[in-house]
Amino acid sequence: MRVLFIIVSKNKRNTQHTVTGPERRMANIASLWKNFNVEPVVCYPANGSLKQAFTDAGNTVISFHIKGKFDFRSIQQIIKIIRSKKIDLIHTQGAAATDLIATLAAKKTKIPIVITRPVMIEDQVHYSTYKKNLYEWIDERITLRKADAIIAVSQKGFDTLQNKYGVKYNKLKLVYNGIDLDKFSFQSRPTRKPVIGMVAHFSIFKGWFDFIAIIELLHKKGLQFQAYIIGDGELKQQLQEEVAKKNLTEIILFKGNVRNVNECLADMDIFLFTSHREGLSVAIIEALASGLPVVASDVGGIHEQVYHEENGFIYSKGSIQQMADAVSLLINDEKLRRRMGEISRSIAAEKFSQQQMISSYVNIYMQLLKDNLPAVAS
Repeated sequence: MRVLFIIVSKNKRNTQHTVTGPERRMANIASLWKNFNVEPVVCYPANGSLKQAFTDAGNTVISFHIKGKFDFRSIQQIIKIIRSKKIDLIHTQGAAATDLIATLAAKKTKIPIVITRPVMIEDQVHYSTYKKNLYEWIDERITLRKADAIIAVSQKGFDTLQNKYGVKYNKLKLVYNGIDLDKFSFQSRPTRKPVIGMVAHFSIFKGWFDFIAIIELLHKKGLQFQAYIIGDGELKQQLQEEVAKKNLTEIILFKGNVRNVNECLADMDIFLFTSHREGLSVAIIEALASGLPVVASDVGGIHEQVYHEENGFIYSKGSIQQMADAVSLLINDEKLRRRMGEISRSIAAEKFSQQQMISSYVNIYMQLLKDNLPAVAS
């Protein structure tokens, strides 16, 4: 089975792009497809940060990006790839622009297409109302209607796709994101100043300024701790300036876009996640697998990952004071951190394993290919 994975939608001005959750998820499983008789062909920008992960895994990688939702020349590009590589099925990882272009190419070549939809167009905080309405109309009338299967990564996403966008139930699949749990060690943390951290790309919707504001409140209370910012992106300079302005340069350390995030998580004690928009956070899954208590915003499917007062605390986005109070409680109570961390690890093992995710994907592919077989004349 030869599957075309289209992972990145845009690559503005040919600059180094920011690594997203879907990219990391697909790079993490790049070497495993052969175990399921899947031969991946990966469409990914030539300067993509994770290109080496795909090539090292033996995946065929084709340089590809689109300029936006109406870059219809990309349809012909995808059609050529489908025909030259004898593709059996397409699986896109968003955004909606990618899904649209890929769906039109799939329909032209009469092969099935699977869409993973981690976040909805309505969650795009940087879109104007006009853009949201236009893009939602296009998405609903073309992409979601014509795609053969649509994967939601959370129950909330599943319900939104069904109830708001009218996606037929038989097209909808719920597949939680998964990771290799064995790469994330759940171990006792040494007794020292607690380390608070967050992993995310430096985009406005990740709520990084909330993170910094919370750290400032904790510092002003006189609490002893260290904070890690892990990631990279277009807001890097602004975030560094904000940290300097608040005199937090000795408290908050910028770790960069690390390859082995598991090692950084093993050095943390508390995971603080202030995002304003999510599907189902891979970063939180990794924190759960690392046995960390989590304080997070209640957006997307995060309430399916963090159970309030069980393995962490969850509040509406922008609740800076409440989040600071929760982190303060965890800083002062090592036993509570340990107890919540144990529950986090058990949640990761029960719901978010890589094996479950890939098996679900392959079952969807096989069923679609079976349904797509031409009828045999009797």
